[in-house]
Amino acid sequence: MSKTVTIPLDEPFAGHKGMTQQLVLRRPNWSDVMGVGAPYTIHSDKEGKGFLVYDEAAIAHYAEALLIEPADTALVSASVGLRDTMKVREAIVDFFLAAAGAGGGSGTSPKSSSSTSDSSPTGSDA
Repeated sequence: MSKTVTIPLDEPFAGHKGMTQQLVLRRPNWSDVMGVGAPYTIHSDKEGKGFLVYDEAAIAHYAEALLIEPADTALVSASVGLRDTMKVREAIVDFFLAAAGAGGGSGTSPKSSSSTSDSSPTGSDA
């Protein structure tokens, strides 16, 4: 498993060092995971088929904690559009799915969930 993932941006933006064409995230480590937990929970439908429910607050935490390039998280959060945000979201979830042996792009149906935290963003189906 690679130590980082590079996410090419569909909508590059102006940064402190010129145009930002990509984001680079590092793999989560012990302190990241033990403090926040997984960015999803697995639920089952009536037929027993599993699906992921995203923990948007955890994903937001990981997006900031794992960002290597560019280092300015405030600039990134103000500049990255929806399509690229979804790519970051998937990359974060894929770190965990790969580590759990499920592999990225597992075919489960991700759904958004608001966390019990007051500061959690709510989202809609991905």
